[in-house]
Amino acid sequence: MIGMKQLTWTHRFGPGTIVTATFAATLLAVAGCSSGSSADENELRIGHLAHLTGASAGPYGLPFQKGLEMGVDAVNSSGVLGDLTLVVDSQDVGSQVPAAVTQYNQFIQDDVTVLVSPSSTQIRMALGPYVEKDGAMLMSSTVGDMNAEKVPGVFVTNDGNTPDENFGRRLGADEETQRAVLIVDGDNPAFTSLASSFKTGYTEAGGHVVDQVTISAGDSDFAPVITKVKASNPTLIMFSTLSETGGNLLTQMNQSGGFDDTQFAGASSWQKQVFDTAGPAATGAQYAVYWAPDPTGEFEKKFIEAYGEAPNAFAANGYQSAWVIASAANLARDNGDDLSGKSLAKHMHEVAESKILAENGIYPGWKLRENNTASFAGASVEFAKDGSSVVVSS
Repeated sequence: MIGMKQLTWTHRFGPGTIVTATFAATLLAVAGCSSGSSADENELRIGHLAHLTGASAGPYGLPFQKGLEMGVDAVNSSGVLGDLTLVVDSQDVGSQVPAAVTQYNQFIQDDVTVLVSPSSTQIRMALGPYVEKDGAMLMSSTVGDMNAEKVPGVFVTNDGNTPDENFGRRLGADEETQRAVLIVDGDNPAFTSLASSFKTGYTEAGGHVVDQVTISAGDSDFAPVITKVKASNPTLIMFSTLSETGGNLLTQMNQSGGFDDTQFAGASSWQKQVFDTAGPAATGAQYAVYWAPDPTGEFEKKFIEAYGEAPNAFAANGYQSAWVIASAANLARDNGDDLSGKSLAKHMHEVAESKILAENGIYPGWKLRENNTASFAGASVEFAKDGSSVVVSS
């Protein structure tokens, strides 16, 4: 087995380099290894179904990749796993289900049964039956529904309920934002789930949803939507959309005018790309986040030093994922189990109480529900004039 560790460290030179270096390293791995059986027993290989190209790359896939590589580096440097080393094989699937299924099958053929995926709910849902059948383990950095049916071996590491529900509860309690219109991207079931969670907290706290408008991520002209929203005279407009879609909506609403006294808000799917798209029109817009950076945190300082920008929640989730896998591997070894996906999955619900995660994890209160979805409180931030995100509530 040769060359696999290099896959993670090429990232910081830019998207083009990642793909080229990953491909070259993969060729070396294929040339030097037969399928599966030659894996080093002192290496735990993690198959990363990466989103390095496509619409999800900027806000989700690339930050997750950076956080994951930093997490793996931190785990290996810490020595918490003794002679065991985490090794990541990152393969770009471009957020596309067919590519993800193909690459998943390749990983299984190569005996890589611990997998991570950054952001696509469709990919997680498509792979679920395969993961269960193969006895693999998949950690998906997508939103999870607390009422969703448990899929053996599939773990959803972002909480799709509590952060957005808490965000809604805060805005619903404010008399100035108690009349809301929800704008929801109907192409992805995750956005419907996020909007539902927000609505639960919002209405429980005293807010009133006067309308809910469904859009498509492929829409470009939102004039009819804006006219419909204006007619409802809201004091709050909540977007459950992709970042780019939210930025386009904010831009067109700013051009249309008539929203000076309206608070804009976004679901936890939003990232800095909203401001990159909308510019000053996004200033003051608030959104829910799974995780808010601590300026004094070691992970945050190292991330800024390495990449020249603050980590977002998906970068943090990549880092957290490395420590979760390390914790599960440590528990499996202590129990005398092998390091298969099935063995690690068996110990995932013990991870939240493990010393390794307690000392190294960066998601406060992170734990798994019975149905394998994560739970934690989340926070609220808003865009400052320079595009940075300032914590409003945590």
